[in-house]
Amino acid sequence: MTDRSARDAADLWPLVFDPDAAPLGSDAAALRPAAERLSALVSPALAKFLLAPYERHTGATLVAEDRANQSRLLNRLAAAHQARWVAEIAAADIEIVCLKGYANARLFYPDPDLRSTGDLDLLVRPADLGRLVALLEGRGFRFDTVPLPRWGFISDASFIPFVAPDGACNIDIHVRPDSYPAHRSVTTELVFDGARRVAGRDGPFCAPAPEHALALAITNAAKDKFGPFAALKLIDAARLIRATPSLDWDAVEGLARRGHFLRPARVFISLLAALGFPASLLPAGLARPPIGVAGGEFARLVGAWRGLVAEAPRAGQVLRREIMLCTEPRVGLHNAWLRLRGLARPGRGVPSLAGRP
Repeated sequence: MTDRSARDAADLWPLVFDPDAAPLGSDAAALRPAAERLSALVSPALAKFLLAPYERHTGATLVAEDRANQSRLLNRLAAAHQARWVAEIAAADIEIVCLKGYANARLFYPDPDLRSTGDLDLLVRPADLGRLVALLEGRGFRFDTVPLPRWGFISDASFIPFVAPDGACNIDIHVRPDSYPAHRSVTTELVFDGARRVAGRDGPFCAPAPEHALALAITNAAKDKFGPFAALKLIDAARLIRATPSLDWDAVEGLARRGHFLRPARVFISLLAALGFPASLLPAGLARPPIGVAGGEFARLVGAWRGLVAEAPRAGQVLRREIMLCTEPRVGLHNAWLRLRGLARPGRGVPSLAGRP
């Protein structure tokens, strides 16, 4: 990527984060390649929506209408399949909290079809896991049986995808909101206790409290090593913060401290600020970028994101980023132990339930 194209991409982020941002910086022709990269990261439908104020102001087209419409139709189809299973689980009187994409699409966007979702992430109490699995298996769901990597696969919070009989919906069942260390502080019962009832366009559901949703966006971005998959987490978080003036930042910081993910929390919030999210909406206690050697790694991360992360980080970059930005030392040691143990005793990623093979 040239220095010019990186600057053009950097001009795009304030427009993404602030619908009222003045369209300063590059002209439309220069911004268009950056808009293409944004579309690849978050879907043409969402990119079109986020950049619509600029397009209206200038009369320029950054994302083609037909590509955005096709993307939106695909999102709508996936959303309908997912909503069906959320409704069926609710009808069976099994309490769940919808995490991540399903909840965020309905809470922070005017139309859930704007935001693409992958797996349907559902949190269930461990005591209800057997009932949920039995219900879905009775509807034809089966756990995906693709070979799992022996190194790096840690399933202490959720399982391999549970796939619908027609393949149209994959459910990621969580018994903890996220992997270690997040569940030290963001516990299953805490999320259930703080959950809010949402009257979604396609049916009611329960979603995490804003503070818990933001904490999980942070831990998921860190788990992705702040690579390309973190794009939706950053954008969701920005919209969550704007939509929640009463957000309890002390609670978010407390969760990060107790859960030993304070370092990635500071990286996440500092990255938002570095990309143009208004610093006045962020807490000084968390908007503190790393210094020293880690500061150099953070600067490289910011540079990559200003260029819209044109490439996934290479293996060496991932390891360096994980050590310096994504984990606290004790967490890194814990995860390394789990991975080493997985080499000797590979996990299957399938719930161990009575009567199952």
